[in-house]
Amino acid sequence: MKTLISKIAVIVFLVCLSEGTQAQATASKLDQQKLMSQFLGTWHHNAGKDTVEVWEMDKYGKAFEIKVYDLVKEKKVHIRKDLSSFNSNDGKFNGVQHYYDGTITTWLGAFTSEKKFNVDFVKNFDPATVISKYEFVLDSPDTFTMTGFSKDGVKAGEYKFTKVKK
Repeated sequence: MKTLISKIAVIVFLVCLSEGTQAQATASKLDQQKLMSQFLGTWHHNAGKDTVEVWEMDKYGKAFEIKVYDLVKEKKVHIRKDLSSFNSNDGKFNGVQHYYDGTITTWLGAFTSEKKFNVDFVKNFDPATVISKYEFVLDSPDTFTMTGFSKDGVKAGEYKFTKVKK
């Protein structure tokens, strides 16, 4: 009986291990750089009466830069600049947000599917210090939804963005 239980435990362990390996292999097969390029361009989010939040995303060499500002009654109010690069060692983008007031935040993120990008805001790039989480879902080539969550996964808000046609 003891041998049978040991064999079952080993089989269960190997099945769990192979499923975890398959999930990692699938995620690692995603071309993270190419998928991030889906977000290049200018995006608008209606943030309130007379206020539009604007994200301008460009390539910066192999990195990505996002300039974020509000248009309040068509007057530009700077918010932050983001700069992120893909780290092949951990398979994630490492991002820094520099706010106009001098504040800095860091985040780690990766595509978990071709249309979903998950981000954890962390302290000093330490994945064990999650502050909040965000999910970006590309609904179409011209729209995406950003959903914010607490570090415990409680939904905090949802925001729709539309690509500006040039």
